[in-house]
Amino acid sequence: MAHTRLYETMVAFFDRYDVLLCPTTQVVPFPVEIEYPTEVAGVEQSDYLGWMRSCTLISPTGCPALSVPGGFTPDGLPVGLQIVGPPRAERLVLEVGHAFEQATRHGWRRPPPEELVRLPSLSAGSDQAEDARPVPRARGLSGFS
Repeated sequence: MAHTRLYETMVAFFDRYDVLLCPTTQVVPFPVEIEYPTEVAGVEQSDYLGWMRSCTLISPTGCPALSVPGGFTPDGLPVGLQIVGPPRAERLVLEVGHAFEQATRHGWRRPPPEELVRLPSLSAGSDQAEDARPVPRARGLSGFS
């Protein structure tokens, strides 16, 4: 019964709006030493999923959702934008996501070269690739959205 009401509420929402835009998570990237944020906006989070509730609450609606690079904090940390569409409107969600990415180019932004580190080459004879690849420096952060 509750799931049916939730579904019907979402269908009614999309009768009026094309898509729902919301943050992918409620927090910006946090220090890698922290397992997960235990507080968001003054509200205690009792478990790992709490800090990304905006993402997990969409799943039971049955609506398609997509996360795209949404922008950056004043410190240059990435934030995500979640695009949610009506039930069975996967193509619409993908089209809106593509249009947003083309308009903003947020996903094209890369750290400057001095912010990159090189992975060490693997030992000779390994069945893995031996060339080093540049990767963004973690700067002690995790939870990128």
